[in-house]
Amino acid sequence: MNLFQRHPNYTLTAVSIGTFLLTMTSWGQGHSVISSLVHLVNSSIDNELLSRLSLPIWLALMLPVEGWALRNKKRSMWHLLWGMTTFGWIIILCLGSPKIDGNELQECLAYLETETEITAFQTREADLYNNTLVKYGNSIVENPLAASEVSNAAKRLMQASAEVLRRHEAITSVPKEASLMQYAWHTTFQAYAAWAIATTAAMEATAEGMTPHMEYVEQLFKEQQKAWRWAQDEEKKFLKRLKVNPEEIAKIITRATTVGIDDDWDLETGD
Repeated sequence: MNLFQRHPNYTLTAVSIGTFLLTMTSWGQGHSVISSLVHLVNSSIDNELLSRLSLPIWLALMLPVEGWALRNKKRSMWHLLWGMTTFGWIIILCLGSPKIDGNELQECLAYLETETEITAFQTREADLYNNTLVKYGNSIVENPLAASEVSNAAKRLMQASAEVLRRHEAITSVPKEASLMQYAWHTTFQAYAAWAIATTAAMEATAEGMTPHMEYVEQLFKEQQKAWRWAQDEEKKFLKRLKVNPEEIAKIITRATTVGIDDDWDLETGD
């Protein structure tokens, strides 16, 4: 799903403003942009006629976009009747999407469970690294054994981040309603993997007695944290759209966070 499909309201607003500026706003000698262009082609056309044509031209440009927005929102095309007025696009803008139910709902719930399993795996691996860092972090400069332990933990973290990306990219069925959340999580996992690679390089440098590039690591950490907040926000919006009983969502999350506790993935191959 491209950017325009993910944000039909933003697209509709941008097109409406642009169309208004082209057809309704006067400039120069009181002509709109389009009427001025028409005058360049045929200067004998009456200005009053051009003024009367402003609304029909507006509608001709806006109705296809309003119809596209309604299709993306899965709303009836009867709402195009609102679009027959100058500011009817605002009503279409305020229309929400219909309730998700039936097979579509089940597909969304199945996707949510798969996505949650992946984030749960990521969290477990991150906790292993954090626990090692807490245990040895204060002595990695003076203690070679501590530096080695943290370096090994960082290497595992890097491999786990690659495994997270692999599992996420292996999802073959993403419901349309979940596309933005999927995109946000994928961006987050990419940022997370980049940070894990940089962290591993920094810990290995420390273990070898060299000075690590911690500024770069901190920059990547901030970027992945920002992406993480975005993904969580999109997930909240997705759950809100589902309008499912909170108890059912809680059961799905519980299953997803416990199913992989004994996950014995291969650190070398990622299998």
